[in-house]
Amino acid sequence: MYDICIVGAGVAGASIAAHLSKLNYSIALMDISFKERDRIVGELMQPGGLMMMQKLGIGHVINNIETSKVKGYSLHYNNKNLVIDYGNDQFGVGLNNGKFIQALRNETLNQSNVKRILGKALDFSYKNDDEIEGVIYEDEKKDKQTIQAKLTIVCDGFFSTLRSKLIDDQKVISSYFLGLILKDCQLPNEQYGHIFLDGKSPFLCYRINENEVRLLLDYQGNKAPVLNKDLKEFIYQEVAPYVNENMKQSLQEAINTQAVKIMPNHKLSVVSCTKKGVAMVGDSLNMRHPLTGGGMTATLTDVALLSKVLNKTEILDDKIKLNQQIQHYYKERLQWNASINILADALYKVTLNDGLKEACFDYLSKGADKSQEPIQLLAGISRDKGMLLKHFTQVAVLGAKDKLFRDFSIHGIDISYTMLKEATQIFWPLLKKEKNMITGLINEPNVEQLEVAS
Repeated sequence: MYDICIVGAGVAGASIAAHLSKLNYSIALMDISFKERDRIVGELMQPGGLMMMQKLGIGHVINNIETSKVKGYSLHYNNKNLVIDYGNDQFGVGLNNGKFIQALRNETLNQSNVKRILGKALDFSYKNDDEIEGVIYEDEKKDKQTIQAKLTIVCDGFFSTLRSKLIDDQKVISSYFLGLILKDCQLPNEQYGHIFLDGKSPFLCYRINENEVRLLLDYQGNKAPVLNKDLKEFIYQEVAPYVNENMKQSLQEAINTQAVKIMPNHKLSVVSCTKKGVAMVGDSLNMRHPLTGGGMTATLTDVALLSKVLNKTEILDDKIKLNQQIQHYYKERLQWNASINILADALYKVTLNDGLKEACFDYLSKGADKSQEPIQLLAGISRDKGMLLKHFTQVAVLGAKDKLFRDFSIHGIDISYTMLKEATQIFWPLLKKEKNMITGLINEPNVEQLEVAS
């Protein structure tokens, strides 16, 4: 019998285990493998994510691996380059996801009250139909074993095996990221994340260490591309025309020497789980398009909010209060992560719409609050949904007015009307899917005021 069983030792599972181990919980930390992972996402930690790590008392873990400072974003569109700083000395970091997770695990597994369990989770152990008391898993020898725990925390990510046993799994694939590493190249603006918007598919570049830059190209559609020479030619054609000669040379070398890594970009709307004795955290519960790099910030916010519920060990012995508090956690995380979810999916759709893409770039180019407030939202520093609604509306309205100013005719009116209509079709469905969104406009979450037991 453990106090807590954590299924999944990725960013979510290893982070919450590292924090809760300091509160003297007995913890079983389970994963199918504890070897270093090789993934192409989860390599950009926004300032909001770093804030959450500090609140959890694990901010120092970042210092144990090589990282690259990120001071803001460099946007490239129509032969123009717009640089936007996070401001107020805020910064994020680029990092290697696998090494980051190993550092989190090392922080956790050296605690005497944490037991590493190597196994594949198969199902839950049930006390009754709606109450869980542990996990059934398959060990290294393919034998079935059971862990009993007062609380089970599900953190098994994108490809969760337990999700469908807890909620109605409505996960969809919005696109795919194609990933390569560009070595020994110079970015147009060092210490900035780069978003290139000129081509049919947006792509990202950001430094993850001194010698390596991560390239992620969006591949549209819900069917995975075939790994062949045509895919590499597609990458070259979509990226090469928009980067400098130094990056182009590194791109060609990467295409010649590396296997293209493919990662599906999932969308899963916010939900809650009503079963007792269990809580869901991170990508097992909620996903959004990774274009804005908000995934780790949202996940670490989940960890911080659930840790606040568990800041006193005696809560586990009061089943009624525990389950009430977990339901409160679901409502709270909904408010905290709504702006991250909506911005990510809305901005991705804007990048696929030529008119709105141009309007967005022109709007951000105006500077002052028109660039500083949106970058604060993207960074996870602000979670102000009212601010997000204001700026998205202004992008559409000012973009439509600009189109009309250039062409005051029946044709121009039609273009302006179409832009407003398309903006509405993008934003409002996302707004409606984030349940209780409107009530959250009154009391916006404040990162600085979040208190987590340390």
